[in-house]
Amino acid sequence: MCQKKFDAVAQRRLPELIAFTSSSVHFIDCVNLEYDVVIIGGAFSGAATALVLKRKRPQTRVLIIEKAAEFDRKVGESTTEVSSCYMTRILGLTHYLGHHQLAKQGLRLWFSNWPDQPFDDCVEVGSRYQSRLSGFQVDRAKLDSHMLELAVQTGCHLWRPSKVVDCELNNGKGQRVNAVVDRSDLSATCRWIVDATGRAAMLARKLGHLRPNNDHPINAVWARFTGVKEWDSYEWRERFPDYANRCRTSREWATNHLFGRGWWVWIIPLHGGDVSAGIVYDNRIFKFPEGPSLGQRLHKHILRNPIGREIFGTAHVIEGDVHALSMLPYHSEKVCGDGWAAVGDAAGFIDPLYSPGLDFCSYTSYYVADLLAGSLAGEDV
Repeated sequence: MCQKKFDAVAQRRLPELIAFTSSSVHFIDCVNLEYDVVIIGGAFSGAATALVLKRKRPQTRVLIIEKAAEFDRKVGESTTEVSSCYMTRILGLTHYLGHHQLAKQGLRLWFSNWPDQPFDDCVEVGSRYQSRLSGFQVDRAKLDSHMLELAVQTGCHLWRPSKVVDCELNNGKGQRVNAVVDRSDLSATCRWIVDATGRAAMLARKLGHLRPNNDHPINAVWARFTGVKEWDSYEWRERFPDYANRCRTSREWATNHLFGRGWWVWIIPLHGGDVSAGIVYDNRIFKFPEGPSLGQRLHKHILRNPIGREIFGTAHVIEGDVHALSMLPYHSEKVCGDGWAAVGDAAGFIDPLYSPGLDFCSYTSYYVADLLAGSLAGEDV
């Protein structure tokens, strides 16, 4: 946008561009639209990249462009020891995670041979005692919002909600991002563009690098439930004493998995009492049940399993919180070039089994932040 048109918009509408976070309002000098780094996407990967970069090089001028006015809850709710270490030891989120999310007690795997098998006859694989390296069960909407707020507090500018219209990549000569902010067309120039758009993979699609993994055709359907029974209740200790005595830690805080031929189900507790449950299945082997709605179909499948039937017998799907994705795995053949880089799911995704999603976000956000800090400091990267 030319300066004359920009000044006209500014005078007509707002003296300053307003960027909103979940808890505060920040004002951005709308005359200065030149940045060192523009990050497209303000959820975990984008916010973590910004946060690490600003800590490594505080003078870096960073703009985050986030399309959503509010984050929604998404998959990627369970962490491994890798992403937990990144969040606590690198990002410094120990206090936040301890007070606003749940500590995780590892993985538990459940197997059955037939639908009517008694619950206490099913096979359980999991730790007897507490995990030595704790992970977390996270509500991603809350975590993403907190991360973005931290990034803004370090001095990052934020356009939100804002729709990116186009990116102009010119290698080392400078990049340009065109966006719509508050119904006005704005442009920002920068040395580096970071794609943190998740599965949208904006730059991989634009540059022709995106490749689906057709050899691993898995799909996912997930929802949040209320009324899910407790794994460690007194009632269950009375009904299944052998089951209770086998485990000295809390099954409730683990990521519990149900397995069948061509499918598996995750069961993840969330802070506040809701439970996330979802199925991942190979459509060459397994056919997802029919039904009037995705949520009911998912619930129907879970109830066919002897463990699921006990846990979800009185549960209810939270309406409006049901989601589905097809052809989950993909990758970008190139994740970094002169003037651009991709982080998190914008670089690729394989499979949600064992909860590796935030691991990829952790590795890529730290690496890219380190790369950009070195480049902006004049290093040959």
